[in-house]
Amino acid sequence: MRSNARWVAAAAALLVLAGCSGSKVNVRADNLRYPVSFTRSIFDADGAMRTVEESEKVHHFTHGFAKWSMFFGLWQLGGRDEDISAPLNELIETHQGNAICNLKMRGRLDFWWYVTALLLIVPQSVSVRLEGDVVRFPAPAQ
Repeated sequence: MRSNARWVAAAAALLVLAGCSGSKVNVRADNLRYPVSFTRSIFDADGAMRTVEESEKVHHFTHGFAKWSMFFGLWQLGGRDEDISAPLNELIETHQGNAICNLKMRGRLDFWWYVTALLLIVPQSVSVRLEGDVVRFPAPAQ
């Protein structure tokens, strides 16, 4: 009975240690050429507040990427920073929009994360998913 308690305590300790592992990512957007908002509202080039409802929603998008690491996140495979400027600029230009509204970012760990976190030589990953709307502002009244 006593040895079972030790195994349970050891398993619990390993799960707690696994909670400290995983990949880390710094999402950056240093080279955006267009306005981006995490809300339904955004300022246009003239400084006027615009909402998604008064703009034309030209495209709803999702974009994803993954970051990998090993040894409890100490060794980042492929770097820790992810610049999302290029894909967001490309989305706006491709769909002839003026901005992105309702941008959401979600990170999640893969299913095997707890298992791989305990094995230091197996990489762990975090998946990041971006979702939002490309909008076009109406032309100003003449």
